[in-house]
Amino acid sequence: DFEFYDKLELEQQKKIIKELREINKITRVEKPYRLTLLECDISVIFKATAIKKINSLRYMEPGSGEYYKIKNWVDTFMRIPFGKTETLPLSITDGVDKCHDFMENAQKTLDNAVYGLNDAKMQIMQMLGQLITNPQAIGSAIAIHGPPGTGKTSLVKEGISKILNRPFAFIALGGATDSSFLEGHGYTYEGSTWGKIVQILIDSKCMNPVIYFDELDKISDTPKGEEIAGILTHLTDTSQNNQFHDKYFAEIDFDLSKCLFIFSYNDESKVNPILKDRMYRIQTKGYNQKQKTVIANNYLLPRIREQVKFMTEDITIPDQTIQYIIENHCNKEDGVRNLKRCLEIIYTKLNLYRLMRPDTNLFQEEMSLKVQFPFTVTKDIVDKLVKKSDNGLSPSLYM
Repeated sequence: DFEFYDKLELEQQKKIIKELREINKITRVEKPYRLTLLECDISVIFKATAIKKINSLRYMEPGSGEYYKIKNWVDTFMRIPFGKTETLPLSITDGVDKCHDFMENAQKTLDNAVYGLNDAKMQIMQMLGQLITNPQAIGSAIAIHGPPGTGKTSLVKEGISKILNRPFAFIALGGATDSSFLEGHGYTYEGSTWGKIVQILIDSKCMNPVIYFDELDKISDTPKGEEIAGILTHLTDTSQNNQFHDKYFAEIDFDLSKCLFIFSYNDESKVNPILKDRMYRIQTKGYNQKQKTVIANNYLLPRIREQVKFMTEDITIPDQTIQYIIENHCNKEDGVRNLKRCLEIIYTKLNLYRLMRPDTNLFQEEMSLKVQFPFTVTKDIVDKLVKKSDNGLSPSLYM
């Protein structure tokens, strides 16, 4: 290895050393496990459980399957940030001026996260006010109800999470098949692993992250789906969520009472009523055409330009063209998901004209459009670049 390393250029050597140092920080054991355990903010019973497993490794063959299972259990357990939390940047005792500054910055953060949604933002500001005056006043679960594509995820990730100074974690419930992805499998099974909740705690390096569950209404109406709903109900029950169990760490209680659980859904009728009743509910509404035009100009287009590496002056899409896209290619959606997709199609196709010869026959379609930059996108250009798929529901990437 050293001979190969010695032949590399100096910049490559520096890069390798830097990466090795970062890996070493993650994998290095700062203290012996027993000393670290004694400092953990968990009960003596759980410390004893972990010490027993550490001691049992002494009497096992290092190459055996059982040794690997217990070693993996211990290594993972030691990465769980028991007792470590991120605190709210201030409290009511810090004085009125600091509270004023915090709330003003919170409002700016929400405005930067998403455009509009003023009703939802007002509810969030009310919730923040209650958290400052009494941190125990709000439960640990929030539900955000609204149509798709209205910025619910951004509101949480770029808004609430940043204001509270907590790590953000995302869990998609739409593709969940059973509860094991949340609560893991028993460690004795070959290849078993811990669940998503514990992994989030490890990744977040604290016990109170913001955990965002997307598409709560997409949980299947089956016994497996009921299992998932049961776990979510347990997570949001303030009388029980200080004793969450992951099957991989079956003997250990995980205190999740300080986590903030946020759920999003589109169809309220498909949400478990018991689960819904436990939540502080926030409503988001759709956008009108004027609001969508502002979102396109101020939020969507700058990000798309950055992705495709176009300058602002390279491509101009006038407001009337954006409104035409909204009316004719977005299927009367309340959000801006299809609008974003249409704008991405326009930019990525125009990027082809920038990169390929004008007379190119691309997949049996001539690139017959005459494009010269700077370029203005008209309604006719939109119809040539953005075509509807056969079912007429969504824009297609096909030329």
